[in-house]
Amino acid sequence: MSERKSRLIKSHDAGERVFGSHFTMLVESRDLVVIADNVALYVVMKNHGPAMIVFSVQYGLEQKLVPGGLWATPVVGDLAVGTRNGEPALLEIEFLPKLK
Repeated sequence: MSERKSRLIKSHDAGERVFGSHFTMLVESRDLVVIADNVALYVVMKNHGPAMIVFSVQYGLEQKLVPGGLWATPVVGDLAVGTRNGEPALLEIEFLPKLK
């Protein structure tokens, strides 16, 4: 995995090089792990399973993404992901610019 895709995405990184960034990651943590910090953009996520993904995009509210599910949502602040029971799930993510 490249260094750019294995580190936390911060607000100063949310320039042209992050928009359109597309990658997959294996999520195995029961606890939510922050993967984007202090950003204002859109994210599209697809859960390739086998476990259910739990994520939080704003205000600390947790949402669930079932295996095979696709979700597009604005991110204001942090994006954190985990799995429901700590079981592995392959998550596909793409960041898109937030319209003004």
